[in-house]
Amino acid sequence: MFILASMAILPTIHAYEYPYLTFENTDGTKMSVVVESLVLTINDGHIVATNTNGSLPLPLSTLGKMYFSTSGSTGINANDIQADEEVEAYSTTGVSMGKYDNITAARQSLPCGIYLIKTKRATQKITVK
Repeated sequence: MFILASMAILPTIHAYEYPYLTFENTDGTKMSVVVESLVLTINDGHIVATNTNGSLPLPLSTLGKMYFSTSGSTGINANDIQADEEVEAYSTTGVSMGKYDNITAARQSLPCGIYLIKTKRATQKITVK
């Protein structure tokens, strides 16, 4: 009876009160997605987070934890990639689109869409129009 009474006193917290779901990898890097209209699926060793912004595949093998949060952390920072760095492009579904000498070459070669561009030290999201 005491436990039930105690539970009535504690504030209720709901996942919909948090705007982001944050994924933290085993190396400490974090990536957040907007919770609104979010659908999570598991496919081919990835957890795929899909919302109105698109789909983001995250490898289950490197996932440390995931939690709801009030602030987002994309892990993708604009302008982190230097113009002369070799890059690898990935589609939003996680498919490698190839390696390129630099980000400019990737932009010129890729079809229209949204891509994750990775180097040895950074990841950046780009839009090719």
